[in-house]
Amino acid sequence: MMESKLQKKTIRQVLQIYGLVFLASLILSYFLVIRPLKENAVQSYTTQNDYILDEVDNLLHTIVEYTNFIAYSEDFLEKLDAYLRQPEDENIRYDLETVLYNSTNLKQGIQSVTVEPEGFPLVYSILEPKQEEWEILESDWYQRIKQSGYSGGFSSGITIQEGESKVKILAYSKSFRVKNRNFTLSVFFRYDDLLGNTMRYYQNEFEKQYWITLEGKALFEDEQEELDHLLSHFDEEGKQRQVNQTGVLWREKLLGASYGSISYLSNEFLYSQILESMIIILSMAIGLLIGTLFIVLHIVKKVTKPIYQMTKAMDEVVTDNFKTKLKVESDDEIGYLSKTFNNMSEKLQQYFQQLMEKMEAEQEMKFGLLISQIDPHFVCNSLNTIKYLALKGRTKDIQVVASALSNILRDRLRMKNFQIYDTVQQETDTIRQYLTIQEYRYGGEVKVVWEIADNVKEEKIPKNMIQPLVENALFHGLANEEDGSVRGILKIQVYKNESIHIKVIDNGRGISKNKIQKLLNPDKEKTENRNGHGIGLDNIRERLKILYGDQAELRIYSEPEKWTEMEIVICDHRKDTI
Repeated sequence: MMESKLQKKTIRQVLQIYGLVFLASLILSYFLVIRPLKENAVQSYTTQNDYILDEVDNLLHTIVEYTNFIAYSEDFLEKLDAYLRQPEDENIRYDLETVLYNSTNLKQGIQSVTVEPEGFPLVYSILEPKQEEWEILESDWYQRIKQSGYSGGFSSGITIQEGESKVKILAYSKSFRVKNRNFTLSVFFRYDDLLGNTMRYYQNEFEKQYWITLEGKALFEDEQEELDHLLSHFDEEGKQRQVNQTGVLWREKLLGASYGSISYLSNEFLYSQILESMIIILSMAIGLLIGTLFIVLHIVKKVTKPIYQMTKAMDEVVTDNFKTKLKVESDDEIGYLSKTFNNMSEKLQQYFQQLMEKMEAEQEMKFGLLISQIDPHFVCNSLNTIKYLALKGRTKDIQVVASALSNILRDRLRMKNFQIYDTVQQETDTIRQYLTIQEYRYGGEVKVVWEIADNVKEEKIPKNMIQPLVENALFHGLANEEDGSVRGILKIQVYKNESIHIKVIDNGRGISKNKIQKLLNPDKEKTENRNGHGIGLDNIRERLKILYGDQAELRIYSEPEKWTEMEIVICDHRKDTI
């Protein structure tokens, strides 16, 4: 909807003020409300993280206690004593393995138990350890446990393939000295069975969570790449809580295990947790601003309504809608201006109607005169050809020439009715009729090359633009001045890129640069003094000017005694008529 400049100016100033107020509200909301809410959320998740880690620490502590329970149980020590006295006895070894195997069933999540007495081979709980478990038992970590003397620790995580599923396994090993017996006891337990519920809760609360070893490596190898990518955004080391532009990261160490935890929440996630509060605050602020804005805009429009109505009416008059009338609603200055505007609009309508009728009549007369300059010239040449054929008694050829002339004149009649545009295809068909007539004049010694692009055949161009160029090429380019013979190559091109290009090229005697300047400049020399060249070209130029203004032009290129190219370029190829 069109608005007056006064309305636009006033509304723009109001909107600028409200924009500044809204921006200030957002900034204040961030510092006074959103940031404190985010900090409270971070603190809440910090407490949550500590609580979950305490739970995990307690669960891992049960493995430590269970390992001690096995190591100090009388049944285990009795079978261990018997094995140490007779290690070669398979039955005694089997009894020890059975005790270890039974211990795996006393607590949920235990995968297997192994014992390695000092100076004796390792004994496992009936089922031989899997390859991944052997790798832990042969690792440097396990050797340090054995040599540390009465201390224990948790291993890195391993993943074991069981059927179609993968099982994550952790191991706890500890060196014991019980009743003068030195041995290392290892308990392998399933990560998901022991920590599953807690970890599912942990991972539901936090976006990302990883366990790490004391060396800072991921507990499970397949998580190392993701962990490295996450830590690459945090440069600080040793801080329990780190905050940057991506989010918040927590680094914590379990009290009773040699593990650490890395937890992460993105800023997007944190903001989503306080989204409801943010929406309420922003909605109240926006609602208040919009409410007052509508009230102010209503007042502005009410005050400036009469001026707005007059501006809108003037805009319609500018677009040639002279029937526009203002509704006079007041007897003040605005009412007086409205009455004056209505009278002006009515008089302008009458004036422009008369002016358009006069211009259309003049345009039709001018275009008709331009067309009439060509037709007699062409008809005269064609009748001379028929006369020549009649003298030679070539009646069949007369029929061909007369038929071609009839077709061309029939096509011209459409132009006389101001159907002055036609397709490129129709124009080229007419040119072929014209060349049929001229063939009898130049004796068929001219080779015509047609290069009409497919994408331009249905384009509309002014009628009878190509024929004058062809006539000039034949009788002023290819014609021999001495004997009047016409021979050579004539090329007709029509193609389209951003504009429509019409070219007629001949390999005749060419035109000098001085002559080209005279042909292209109608003020230099009058048409009647141009010996035939200028009549058709001036005609083309004048019609292009009438139809297209400066959106079309005639160009001439030539090299004397070699070739001439005449080109019409139409940038604005409109389909309307005069």
